[in-house]
Amino acid sequence: LTMCRYRPIYWHLTSRNHSSKRGSHGTFNCLINYHKIDRDTIPKIRTRQDYLKGILDGAKWRAERLRRMIQDTRDSGNISRERQLQSEYEEALDEYQELSEFDKKLEDFLFTIASVIPFVIENKPLLEKICADFDIQEDLLKQIINRLLEAGVLRYVGRSIRFNPDMKGDIYLLYRIKDFHEESLKKFISEWISICPESLFVNIGAASKYEDANIVKNIMSDFLTQWTEEAEKTTGSERKKILTLVEKIVFLTPENVINLVLSYLETPIPDETQPIYQAAGLRKLKITTDDYGPIIYKLIKVTSIRQEVIAIIEKIASLDISGTYDNYKALSLIRECVSPLRNNLDEILSTLDFIANWLKEPNQIRIKLLNSALSEVLAGTHEFSRSYLDKFEFGEKPLIKHPKVIGLREKALSVLKKMISHNCLDVQNEGIDIAQNIGRTIMGRYPEESLPLAEIFKKERKELIDEIEKLIQPDACLLYTSDAADELDGVDLG
Repeated sequence: LTMCRYRPIYWHLTSRNHSSKRGSHGTFNCLINYHKIDRDTIPKIRTRQDYLKGILDGAKWRAERLRRMIQDTRDSGNISRERQLQSEYEEALDEYQELSEFDKKLEDFLFTIASVIPFVIENKPLLEKICADFDIQEDLLKQIINRLLEAGVLRYVGRSIRFNPDMKGDIYLLYRIKDFHEESLKKFISEWISICPESLFVNIGAASKYEDANIVKNIMSDFLTQWTEEAEKTTGSERKKILTLVEKIVFLTPENVINLVLSYLETPIPDETQPIYQAAGLRKLKITTDDYGPIIYKLIKVTSIRQEVIAIIEKIASLDISGTYDNYKALSLIRECVSPLRNNLDEILSTLDFIANWLKEPNQIRIKLLNSALSEVLAGTHEFSRSYLDKFEFGEKPLIKHPKVIGLREKALSVLKKMISHNCLDVQNEGIDIAQNIGRTIMGRYPEESLPLAEIFKKERKELIDEIEKLIQPDACLLYTSDAADELDGVDLG
């Protein structure tokens, strides 16, 4: 061992396995010094004229030249010369095909790694699949991965192996995806989805962000359509897995995602079939807002389908679906739809127009959602969060005194006035409850008088008092008017 420790190790890279001739030594052969492999070694071999590209281009040119010579000889009637050229042409064509397949195999290997990353080296099914696809031994595959790590092409993050940097894999996938036939890519995804579904959807979805990749959209649409059609027989555990995957590709085909979510909300969950759940006495696994929430958060960002997303939020609330995390519950999701820090103000205005129509056919669910949405718009500060590489920032921010901001508040106030003057007592009470939230700060860190909109808050409260006074008739119920006054008691009206 000591004697061989510093001896060089060479890998033999050959196209021999792709030759149609028995006993072929390979049209392309090269030796790679294991210890000198870096991030550019494989690209150099594939793209430089000195290596594979030069030989590949030469084989293609030779085959094309011989094809033209055969045609010229055929026209002259020289049969023996034509036979000789035909033999040479077939040999050149075999060499070109061998080199093309070898080059594609190198590309396919990088594409596979880029698609399934991150992974841990102990992932046996993943390693076995790669070994089977590329006809290599597991020990050799681990050596290749270790060398790519040493060369800086890959890196460790915790126990997981990733590209260095991550975007390198995304860009390479985008470059390759554009050249894929749809059926080939769909076959690739289908073969890998049972082994590393989440990595597969994250990577292919991320690559599609950089360009309009219709081939990926079509494939993901097919998967979503299939899952939607199979909703009635999809158990709770399987639905949870599928929803986790779907979150990674919401932006690709949001309309299909909405159809899938609705199908899960509207169809009963069948009994679990897996022994592990049956043994634990879990006949059915419920889907919670923790499962739906991450998807809805991303759907909210697609403004063209806002009304459909709000309908889903209303559906979740009506089914009384809840979960562990408050930010994924229905009342939080409707606030997200109108948060001035996360939405375009014009989009918030159209959202308010839509939910204001609920007052035509109010119910307890809609009233509570209206309360949450209007309280968010009319608040004094708004919640924000920001993530960095090494920290997560969370806090509250007030809005500046700007005509568009004031216009947004006026719109929310007009909806609130409709609630206060509504003929349904429950709607009126909810409206008075919302009035208490005007100018309220989320965390209480800002005194109201220090906020840019402090004067606007006083004006809005005064308008609401005037609205309530319109409802008070001489023969009105004194108890009710007294309650309404108590709700606003102590509020500074300026």
